[in-house]
Amino acid sequence: DEAVQHANLEIMALGEIDPNFNKMGTTITFLISAAGKLYVGGVGDSRVYRLRGDEFQQLTKDHSLTQARVDAGTITEEEAETHRYKNVLYRYLGTKEGGTGTESTVLDPQSGDHFVLCSDGVTDGLKPESLPALLSEHDNPQDAAQAIVQAAQDGGSKDNITCLVVN
Repeated sequence: DEAVQHANLEIMALGEIDPNFNKMGTTITFLISAAGKLYVGGVGDSRVYRLRGDEFQQLTKDHSLTQARVDAGTITEEEAETHRYKNVLYRYLGTKEGGTGTESTVLDPQSGDHFVLCSDGVTDGLKPESLPALLSEHDNPQDAAQAIVQAAQDGGSKDNITCLVVN
């Protein structure tokens, strides 16, 4: 939490010092290993997924207006995929609210776990449900990440595409 708060303050300060960076913002997602536990979280709409055996799960929550509407029950998950506000964030780094309460989750890692940390450019070009198959096709995390990036590009992603796979 302190590291995220620090990054947020630095981003805001840079915007105050240099007009070129005024109103600059970004998202963050993290997976930290400490004392035999994993700490997972993020701010914005970058995500962490876990594949454990046959169970595939999104571990972070988007801080978008569309996700807020899904949570409120005013739109469905299917409607959210193409909603006009899906990329409009109410929390991200570079704002006063950006560095508060990262909502991190503590996990007990298991042998065979696969994690995907990715920007929204990945899910702009492919459905998250296709990630397990791409992970299963590649033993090497770098190869899996490259396959995911390529699939997102092939799927027509119009956003920045960043992906990290951790086994």
